[in-house]
Amino acid sequence: MRLQLIPRCEGRILSGESFVIRLLIGFLTFVLLPDSQVKAQELPGENLQCGTVLPAGDSLDSLYARHQRFLEGLGGPVGLLGLKIIPVQFHIIRDDGGSGGPPGGEGGLLTELDMYVNPRYAGAGLVFVACAPANIVNSTEFQTLSDYTEGNTMASMYNVPNVLNIYVVDDPAGLCGWAWFTTDPYDYVVLAYDCATNTSTMAHEIGHYFDLFHTHETKFGDELVDGSNCTTAGDLICDTPADPILFDAGTMMYKVDLACMYTGTEMDANGQMYMPDPTNLMSYSRKDCRDNFTPLQLAKANYTADNGRSYVNLISCPPGT
Repeated sequence: MRLQLIPRCEGRILSGESFVIRLLIGFLTFVLLPDSQVKAQELPGENLQCGTVLPAGDSLDSLYARHQRFLEGLGGPVGLLGLKIIPVQFHIIRDDGGSGGPPGGEGGLLTELDMYVNPRYAGAGLVFVACAPANIVNSTEFQTLSDYTEGNTMASMYNVPNVLNIYVVDDPAGLCGWAWFTTDPYDYVVLAYDCATNTSTMAHEIGHYFDLFHTHETKFGDELVDGSNCTTAGDLICDTPADPILFDAGTMMYKVDLACMYTGTEMDANGQMYMPDPTNLMSYSRKDCRDNFTPLQLAKANYTADNGRSYVNLISCPPGT
């Protein structure tokens, strides 16, 4: 299949052939890196965590109902369910004098998108393209966000319609970042400078944007290790094992060692020991350990792109980009 409608980004022509070649290079580089290069590194912002939370009330009910419709629609094998181009608009927030930004600047964000987002969403049939140069905003006020409300105000001022807006700030309220679900009234992702290019947080927050929940989610109830309640508790995804949460906010310690092995001893309500997956991108594992989605997570992201985020599409990119 040839991609004919990929836009130009920052002067680089992303024609079908060149984009596919660049995407393949990024994917192969990621897959072929020696394990010692991929695992067990202490990264900047390592102990910062995600601030995304499930909505409440009717918004939560709607989110749950949409997920159940997704489960009802699962019939045959889970796989590539249709290619979808997702346009991305980066917003880099610096101080009033123009200082600050993520490691590598805009180039670092594009590399993260190419090497650590696109390969991991390939199984969902989603291709993320920065279809315009980053929006550079010099605003000390928004460079450090005090809470969600300030982030929402920022997004209301700078969001580009019908694209995935990703804001990169110095400090999003002491967090690595957050995103909003399809039933929330807000529509953006925000990342900390220190987390934006750490190989997993961007993919993690985009997962929330496409209605993927934390693997340790308890809003619907505690998932049992035997999976008997996996469609109605935890993250509602049955091919992710029950997860007791892999980061202890009290001690600021991971329950995952530098070899990406689970070290916890918690048991579920039946007395069975948890056996979570420290490599899942929607977990609270070490940033450098998280490198994959399950087939059902990918199918859910694809479903959400059609049901809840269908307005995010390539035709929203500015003409000539």
